[in-house]
Amino acid sequence: MLGASASDILAIFSSEYVKLLVLSFVIATPVSWYLLNIWLGGFAYRIEIGLGIFLLTFAAVLLAAFGAISSRLWKVITTNPVESLRSE
Repeated sequence: MLGASASDILAIFSSEYVKLLVLSFVIATPVSWYLLNIWLGGFAYRIEIGLGIFLLTFAAVLLAAFGAISSRLWKVITTNPVESLRSE
C-alpha cells in the first residue's frame, strides 16, 4: 500500500497542534501568573498561585484539544475518497 497510514497522519497533525499548545502555554503562563498575583494581592486573605494549577489546566486543555482533533481527523482519514467523488 502506498502513502501514510491513518495513524501516521493522525500523529503528524496532532504533533503540530501540540507544539502550538505548548507555545501558547509558555507565553500565557507567566503573564497570567503575574496578573493573578496582582489581582489576588488586593484581598484580605491572600493565597499563592502555584505551578500545579497551571499544569492541571494545561493537561485539561491538551486532552480536550487532542480529543477534538483526533475525532475529526479520524473521520476524515477513514472516509473513502470514492464516495466523495461519486457525489460530485
